[in-house]
Amino acid sequence: MKRSIKSTTNTDLPAELERVRGDILRTKDDLEDLAHAPLTADMAKRNASAAVAHMAQSFDLPRLARTFANPDRRSHGIDAISRHVDGHPSRNEHAVMALLAAVLPDALEKALHHSIDEQIGDTGISSDNRAQRVEALEQRLFELGCQEERLVCAAESAGLAVFRRADVDPACVLALCTSDEAA
Repeated sequence: MKRSIKSTTNTDLPAELERVRGDILRTKDDLEDLAHAPLTADMAKRNASAAVAHMAQSFDLPRLARTFANPDRRSHGIDAISRHVDGHPSRNEHAVMALLAAVLPDALEKALHHSIDEQIGDTGISSDNRAQRVEALEQRLFELGCQEERLVCAAESAGLAVFRRADVDPACVLALCTSDEAA
């Protein structure tokens, strides 16, 4: 519900400004939550399958085998495995995952898909749905920013001391200036 700034009394302006700023914070939180919301399980499974395929391709199993056959090689543990992902030393966890992907890709993919089903289930958000929700929240944020700017200007005109937020969207200020010039 949009309230007219003109119908707001001088004593209501600070309270209305705080309410709008609270709505802005909640909308920003909603955007942040949406940015971190999981993908759908199907999308996550596709990503997991692609990652398994990539890791399997990146692991140089023949080179690892040659390392174990080298008589001068003193270490044959995880350090030997970690040096054969893309030919560079890497973190051990990545090396073990790449080895699993190279040797047991179906088992690794199945385990990942099972874990995705347990973790995400039906709670994920599709890319299209996410984009629509982000667009709606960004539009809401812009409208609230414009409403905030109108309240700040009304409060300043009434002689009240108010502060603009440091992170105010310049587009909201400009939109108000443009609409004032048109009027």
